[in-house]
Amino acid sequence: MRFKLNDYNPAAKPIRILSRHELLRFLHSLISHSDNIIRDTLLFSLLLSTGCRISEITELKVSDLNFEDEMITLLKTKNKIQRVIVLRKGFGSLLRKYQSINELKDNECLFPGKEKNIPITRQLASNLFKKYLLLANLPDLRIHSLRHSFATHMRNEGMDLLTLMELLGHQKLQTTLNYTQTYYTRNAHIRIKEHEEFYQKFRSRK
Repeated sequence: MRFKLNDYNPAAKPIRILSRHELLRFLHSLISHSDNIIRDTLLFSLLLSTGCRISEITELKVSDLNFEDEMITLLKTKNKIQRVIVLRKGFGSLLRKYQSINELKDNECLFPGKEKNIPITRQLASNLFKKYLLLANLPDLRIHSLRHSFATHMRNEGMDLLTLMELLGHQKLQTTLNYTQTYYTRNAHIRIKEHEEFYQKFRSRK
């Protein structure tokens, strides 16, 4: 008989996610208190709308963006498998305007630190997240909770697990299941035009 100890690890305690109402409070806090509102709004909007890992977003270069098709090519991922992320409609023009305002070249980081060729650190992004949570009177959470929040909300809106697994870049379905938590479903079975356009665009790239 063969077995792997990792297959028998006890289930991890679910990570606390932000409800839709809490996400709105968080964003209101960000807009009210940010010292760099354009950068911070775009950074956290990408995290909230793509479900990407924080490192995947902070390490983006301008050359990873496709403004016209509104997509991002992730070259550096946790499992070392490249993947394409489809953005919400309108993000392409926002990213292009952001690039123009900050005069970023193709080989430079989308979210630079002190130097344009060095990205902001995960720690800085995490500190900003905790700052806006505190000012919004929300629980102290890890920034990774945004990825779990994305997974749970998308699942509750009816996204199938296989599509969600692709979006998150998971290799095992069980990992995706661990990311989704039992929550409430509002307006079940109602089809939303924007969601349908997003799913169709994503699936057409396979």
